[in-house]
Amino acid sequence: KDYSVASVTLGSSEPKMSLILKLINQDYQQFHFHHEPSGTRIVTKRINPKRAQQLANKAMKSQGISTKAQITLKKQFEEKKKLRKAQHATEK
Repeated sequence: KDYSVASVTLGSSEPKMSLILKLINQDYQQFHFHHEPSGTRIVTKRINPKRAQQLANKAMKSQGISTKAQITLKKQFEEKKKLRKAQHATEK
């Protein structure tokens, strides 16, 4: 059994099923496949479940603020913080 892989970048959002079907039906011949002979074996390192959970939480935190309301509240908080720092500096 041979193993082959092709990678296609479709954009930043999740693709619609119609786009996937169009790619497979019409543009399949344009894919560049990487063939892996059957003699080689792909080794994946097992990750501790707790470590995987930590990595997932870290990735979720790094995505940032998602809604307009949260963005507005964050801006308001930053402005208040600047005002407090300026007042504190003048008092000193």
